[in-house]
Amino acid sequence: MFDLLFTAALFLTGLSFGRFLLELPLPAKLMHHLCPEKPALHSLNRYLCFLGVWILIGSAMLLTEADRKLLFSSPICRYRKKNLTGFLIALAAGFAANGVCVFGAQLTGSFTLHRAPVSAGMPVLFFLAILIQAGAEEFTFRFFLYQKLLQKNCNPSLAVAGNVLLFLVLHLMNAGLNMVGALQIVLMGILLSLLAADENKIWEAIAFHTAWNASQSLLFGLKNSGTDSVVSFFLPESVRSGFFYDAAFGVEGSIGACLVLFLTLTALLLYRKATGKPIF
Repeated sequence: MFDLLFTAALFLTGLSFGRFLLELPLPAKLMHHLCPEKPALHSLNRYLCFLGVWILIGSAMLLTEADRKLLFSSPICRYRKKNLTGFLIALAAGFAANGVCVFGAQLTGSFTLHRAPVSAGMPVLFFLAILIQAGAEEFTFRFFLYQKLLQKNCNPSLAVAGNVLLFLVLHLMNAGLNMVGALQIVLMGILLSLLAADENKIWEAIAFHTAWNASQSLLFGLKNSGTDSVVSFFLPESVRSGFFYDAAFGVEGSIGACLVLFLTLTALLLYRKATGKPIF
C-alpha cells in the first residue's frame, strides 16, 4: 500500500511541477510562439505538464543504488536496435486497435468524419506531447511501480494488479468516465503491463499507449478519456453514443473498445503461451 500511495504522490506532484515549469517566463514565451492559439496551447500544455512526472520519477530512482541500477540498465537509458523495432510494431498495433474502434463507430452511426484544416507543424508538436504524456504514465505505472512491487512481493500478478489499480484510480478524475470506461482502463492497464513485463520492454508499452491516444484525438478529433480534441486531421459530426463510442468519454467508454482490447490481450497471451513465455 505504501508503494501505491508514494507513487501516486510522486505522480500528482510531478504534474504540478510540470505545470509550474511551463508557467515560467521563458517556457511560457516559447510555447506561446509555437502555439499562439489559446485553446490549442491549453491542450498542448495539458500533455506537456507530464514532463514533470518524468523528472520527478526519474529523480526518485536516482536516490537508491538498486533503483539507479534498474534505471540505467533498462531500455529507457540503453538503446538497442530491437527496442526501435518493438516500438514501431507496438505503435502500429496501437493505431490499428484504436482504428478498428473508430471504424466500427462510423459503421454503427456514432459519427461521421470530415477533413479538418490543420497547420503542418502542429500535428508533430502534439504527437510529441502525447508521447511525453503516455510515456510518463508508462514510466510511472509499468516501470517504476511495477518494479517496486515486484521486488517486494516477488509475484508478478500482484505487481500487475497494483499498477493497474493505481492507473484506474488516477483516471477516476477524468470527465465523463462510466463503468465501461473503467473496465476499458483496467483492460488497457493489463495489456500494457504484459507488453512492458516481457524482458522489460517498456518502450513497447509507451508506443502502444501513445498510438492509442494519438489516433483518437490527434488523427480523428475524438474525445480522449473524456477530453476534447483541439488539433486533428479529422473532425466528427452528428456524434451520438453507440457500441463503439460514448459521447461523454469517447471510444474508451464503449463496449466495443473493451472487446477490441480483450481480443488484443487474448492474442498476446496466446502468443506468449505458444512461444513458451510466462504470462508476466
